[in-house]
Amino acid sequence: MFGLRANKILTVKPDSAFCVRMYHKKAECRDCLDACTEDAVIIGRPGTGISIDETKCINCGKCVGVCAYGAFKRSGTTEDIFCSFMLDKAKSGLLQLSCRETIIKRVYRLECLGELHAVNLLWLLTKGISSFFFHHGACSECRLQNGCDILGKQIDSIRNLCESLSGVNLTVETHEDKIVLTAEGFPSVKAAGPVNLNRRGFFKHIGMEMTLGLANTLDVFSAQEYKPVSFSGNRKKPSQRQMLLLAVLTVLKGNFSNPFHYDRNLPVCEMDIDESRCSRCGLCVRLCPTGSLSLSDGRVVYSSDFCSGCQTCIKACTEKCFSVKVNFIPR
Repeated sequence: MFGLRANKILTVKPDSAFCVRMYHKKAECRDCLDACTEDAVIIGRPGTGISIDETKCINCGKCVGVCAYGAFKRSGTTEDIFCSFMLDKAKSGLLQLSCRETIIKRVYRLECLGELHAVNLLWLLTKGISSFFFHHGACSECRLQNGCDILGKQIDSIRNLCESLSGVNLTVETHEDKIVLTAEGFPSVKAAGPVNLNRRGFFKHIGMEMTLGLANTLDVFSAQEYKPVSFSGNRKKPSQRQMLLLAVLTVLKGNFSNPFHYDRNLPVCEMDIDESRCSRCGLCVRLCPTGSLSLSDGRVVYSSDFCSGCQTCIKACTEKCFSVKVNFIPR
């Protein structure tokens, strides 16, 4: 559903408000640029916007998968609905996914496995999925080239998180045509199962398919806009990807036996602030994409609840007040 389209309907839409490079000129993130083999992603100067060149984009979805901050979205759907579709395809705790280069049947097919982010897979783990089969073709012979490399980085982030959890055993097996990920003992809130095929369940499932298809079609009539980034308070909010991760951390709460090692690929972080160095200029508050910083009685107040670890505050602060906590327990 989210793959190449002969009629060139874009299935990916950027949201500049969540791109960290829009907030400070020294932001170093370029994950989407490195992932896109077609040079279709365009990132403007800070405060301008990001866009996609429709004449170059092939709808592979890798920009969606690699962006930890959720600056790219699938048209007509949300992160949780996308994950729910994959959950519906699981059987007895096993989810089989494949890229377009395979001929495997009865799997959830993506244009490229690089479309998956670690947060998507972690959410599925909390829903009772314990094993993933990632079927793939030869990336070296594929136009998209780096799908398995991107997926490998997402698996590394999952492994990093699992090392902090008690009673979780994560194994990864690499074969010529597939990658197998198995997580034993991962905390979950609901056992995965097949789609409910009674009358009500059947029409609910069909309705979801039709809704997404219609939404993608309607996107044709709305031209992609290149809007300046707004720094107003109502734009400072967590992305869909970050909210999905917060839902995962809610399930994992109480299961951390060791501190989590900071991972830029997962939008969760805790910062240290040296108040003795702070000049109270307020620049960090103005530039924080998620509103994790505020001013109270002339002091900078930090809340880790929605901090994504983008490090915009570190880049912006001339007094070097901020530093990342390398090891911490997610709240």
